[in-house]
Amino acid sequence: APTPPSRTELPQELRLPLDFSEVRFAQSIEGELWARGESWKMRFGADSATFVPFFSSRSPRNFDITFDLQEVTAGGRSLALGSSADVRRSGDVVTLDHGLVDEVYELGLREVEQKFVIEALPTRGDVVVRLAARTELAGASSEAGFTFANDWGRVEYGRATAVDADGRTLALESTLENGEISIRVPAAFAAEAALPLTIDPLISVFGVETSVSLAFSPDSAYNNSGSTVLHCYAVVFSLNDFDVAAWASDRFGNTIAGTFWWTDFTGAHWTEPRTAYNGATDRFLICGSVGQPGFRQIQGHVRTANPSTYNSAITLYSNAADAGEKFNVDCGGDPYPVLPASFFIVYERVLSATDHDIHGRIVDTDGAAGTLGTYYLDNSTGTLDAAPTISKSNRADTWNIVWQRNVGSSARSICGARIQWAGGTVASTFLISATTLNDSRPMASSSLTGTHRYLVAFDRDFISDRDVILHLYDGTTLLQTMNLSGTWSPTFFNDQGDVSVDSDGSKFLVAYNELESIGLQYDIYAAELQWNANGMSVRENRIPIALTPTSEQEVQVVAAESGNDNQTTTDYTVIFNRGAGPGTGPVNDVYAALVTGSVGGSTLTFCTRASVNCPCNFGPGVGGCANSGNPAGAHMAVAGNARTTQDTLSFQISGLRPNATCLVFQGTATINSGFGSSLDDGVRCVGGFTRRFAAQLASGAGTASYPPLFGFPISQVGLVPYEGGTYYYQTWYRDTANFCSAGATNLSDAVMVDWTP
Repeated sequence: APTPPSRTELPQELRLPLDFSEVRFAQSIEGELWARGESWKMRFGADSATFVPFFSSRSPRNFDITFDLQEVTAGGRSLALGSSADVRRSGDVVTLDHGLVDEVYELGLREVEQKFVIEALPTRGDVVVRLAARTELAGASSEAGFTFANDWGRVEYGRATAVDADGRTLALESTLENGEISIRVPAAFAAEAALPLTIDPLISVFGVETSVSLAFSPDSAYNNSGSTVLHCYAVVFSLNDFDVAAWASDRFGNTIAGTFWWTDFTGAHWTEPRTAYNGATDRFLICGSVGQPGFRQIQGHVRTANPSTYNSAITLYSNAADAGEKFNVDCGGDPYPVLPASFFIVYERVLSATDHDIHGRIVDTDGAAGTLGTYYLDNSTGTLDAAPTISKSNRADTWNIVWQRNVGSSARSICGARIQWAGGTVASTFLISATTLNDSRPMASSSLTGTHRYLVAFDRDFISDRDVILHLYDGTTLLQTMNLSGTWSPTFFNDQGDVSVDSDGSKFLVAYNELESIGLQYDIYAAELQWNANGMSVRENRIPIALTPTSEQEVQVVAAESGNDNQTTTDYTVIFNRGAGPGTGPVNDVYAALVTGSVGGSTLTFCTRASVNCPCNFGPGVGGCANSGNPAGAHMAVAGNARTTQDTLSFQISGLRPNATCLVFQGTATINSGFGSSLDDGVRCVGGFTRRFAAQLASGAGTASYPPLFGFPISQVGLVPYEGGTYYYQTWYRDTANFCSAGATNLSDAVMVDWTP
């Protein structure tokens, strides 16, 4: 029977806000300087400066204002301006050096002060600054200066003031006509002005929802120690300009000061950012699809958890390199602590309306595309292959890759491929599912430690609802399938999907969202599954992750083990979007939750006095059949973890006769379905192929431990195979007193152990 839900408490949540404590700077992929405040972003080029106000995340597009210095005259004569400006930055001040005139921007979080600093005046007279302001916003004069506005908000361009080197000031007259701002310093002031002469209007933003930023499409990755998790997510500046932000947190969900950074806030349109970790360099790759639909390509950034080590954007794959736009990118990391090591990206390539392919590339630890070129994971003709994903790590030296393939007007199948850490193709396209139903959104876990076994999870649409389907693979061999939705009948007909999966090296965590029948919102649950030689089973079902009146969606799971194969924790991070999609519904926020998985396989005590027919069945307590000194019988308590790769399992046996000879034995089956058969004063419940462990003497208090101090692990003594399996244990001991039967032995209760790798 499936394991029922056992957790009722929700995990600690981490909300990932935006950090506007300072103005941030970055270089675009074209090499231009960009800056980001709370209510604006700016581009500074040799030809002009572009001010991009933030009006609302629901704004249909950006409404830029490009400022282009046309001319500065003194006494009717033009000052010599360079053909292109030299752009330089000092702190929060950016200067476009035009020669005799500096165009200076002093950047605040919510406003920008524009200054024109005139170093020399070859002649005195009226000084006039002519500045083009190219924008689709409607310009108009106002009491404070000028406004550039539409239904989404307005930019106020304040009246300018002239300030000379001695501190003398004068309010100036300005005009706005045909998209050009003209600012005039009267000849009388200019004649007496001590140089340099500064003209300084103020630029401010007033939007419809300037305090609201929609954040969605999140992903996470762990570092080598498991102590740090990097979270990245998209942020809507406007509906055709998504930025990407990233925070690092500790394993307990506390953001780490100083780690917030904009992966990209330029005018590039980033969608579906994904991240992965490289252990050899302690670096994270953040990649995404960049550009408007029809022209998308793949870009990436490499950074450490602390963004002091941060690369500018790099084009990982452009449309010029291979025909067709590229999007739906995902990336896998490499946890191994020594070079050579790399990342691997997979993405969807559009060749035509009827032919989409799945391609991939090695990416080095500096974020540059590798020299091995394009991997044509599936380049078949006339197929619509889409939405590829890759395992978070290449544990067992191999990345697991899956995607969906349209096979009709509504049906889709799931395909897979596998790539070796150095770039070799381990398995080309193989079929994972092929039904008349609609299978979609596949995800593949990292492999279990020391094996090529991994879990593929995907949505299956039954029209009335979606179910979560699981396929367990060993390489390309299907081992087992499971409808996870069907393992808990009370919610079987609820819509469940948006599935994600990863492995901690021993077990799998599958997270998904579910449409609640009451409230009609999506909540997030998870299930922990284990696999051993006896197959895959649900260890813990319906772990609550996020249950609020607002829908939670876009679930992503990552295990701490993905950053280090020798991780000592069983941590998982589940990151998700709370709110509706961009442009509709309530404000979106990104949250992350820590889920701690179990360690090792499950154990179960059976063959107790209450469940078997003891020869002399009397006395209270938990244990085996009563003995001559203890009516509660002998009891095997379990401690440690039943994991073949990190075996700490032990049995603490109590209720034995003082100083009695005893031994633990292992079996591969139960006797009489676990109800056992009588043997002397007790009941033996463990049978099949049995293996006796070394005999020992109980203490004077009637206790014993196995394994003994400095003894070998139980799985090693019992020759439990690496992949684990279900085994049974019981303790036999001597009881020579005239007590129950003519026999001189008894047995404890028994323990079933589901060993996992």
